[in-house]
Amino acid sequence: MDMPVSQPPETPEPLQQLPPQPLTPLAEVPSEGLPIAPQSKQRSKWFLPIIIAAILVVLGGSGTLAYKLWYQNPQKVIGDSLLHAIEAKTMTYKAMAERKGSFGAVNVTIAGASKDNANSADATVTIAMSGKTYTLKGSVVVDGKSDIYLKVANVDSFLADFKAQLPVSTQGLVSDFIKKINDQWIVISNDSVKSFSDAYAKMQKCTQATFDKIQSDAAYSSELVDLYKKHPFLKVTKELGSKDGSLGYRVKGDTVAGRAFGEGLKNTKAYKMLHDCDDSFAIDTSESSSTTSTTTTEIWVSRWTHEITKVTASDSDTEGTTSLTFEPIFNKDVKVTAPKDAKSVDELMNDIRQLESSILEASMETQPTQTNSLFS
Repeated sequence: MDMPVSQPPETPEPLQQLPPQPLTPLAEVPSEGLPIAPQSKQRSKWFLPIIIAAILVVLGGSGTLAYKLWYQNPQKVIGDSLLHAIEAKTMTYKAMAERKGSFGAVNVTIAGASKDNANSADATVTIAMSGKTYTLKGSVVVDGKSDIYLKVANVDSFLADFKAQLPVSTQGLVSDFIKKINDQWIVISNDSVKSFSDAYAKMQKCTQATFDKIQSDAAYSSELVDLYKKHPFLKVTKELGSKDGSLGYRVKGDTVAGRAFGEGLKNTKAYKMLHDCDDSFAIDTSESSSTTSTTTTEIWVSRWTHEITKVTASDSDTEGTTSLTFEPIFNKDVKVTAPKDAKSVDELMNDIRQLESSILEASMETQPTQTNSLFS
């Protein structure tokens, strides 16, 4: 039996010798070519989105389905939009309301802003009736101390017809008063409100404090968030598709869920804080308080951030039609500052009392004439 002849091992090929390379200083190495580990902040910021993207790529079509069924589920989108609105630190908005009927038309446009516990708005009111059009422009600012600043323009032209119906003896006083307030900032401090109604001043200040708590204290806002998740009272009745990066939904209120939400609201810190300010503040969830609404409401929500971008509502009755449009932008850097050249409403009180007295005296002087004419 022939023995197998062992083969000598193959001689390995000699390693290719490379010419020596000069060392490149570290400072000259392009940073984009180095696999530098990201910093912790960058890693925490991008780690989760990258993982989610990888999962969607792996799942393919099923990933798209999961995205549709979970993140873009209509009820989730609506719920997220309301919760984001509650938790927003700032808001700017444009709003329009219009009422049309046989009497004529009333149109109101508002541009406003809100930051922390301060708010501001510029408004234009147009009234068209009896063949005439009246326009009034105004602004309002509410600062962190619940002081209210008001400014109204076009007062003289807006009240021209009203002034013409007053006795001649009072028309001069009205004109003088209008000059003092027209296009002039007037501040109504919380202390001034106390002189009219101490209860209202207390309620105003407490209401402001409650909203501050909702925005700054998670214990307050989380109660509202959890309560809506448990009783979502807005139900999607129709999906309106996508437009300008937003998803549209037609919604209506769910009476049963709304009543349950209202009952649960009574146990929240926010409600108790308001109720402690004024025990007349109450939520009525009885059957008799519910009414059938004919209003059509549509909500448009950003596809990616789930923030409300537009709300529209319309209604009609035997007297006319009403429409409303509200377009908010959340968490945009805004400034709300109180005017510095405001005149205190206390300075105008003497003028107001004098004007009231003059109108009252003039009306009493005309009464005997009117009474005699009835028996003549």
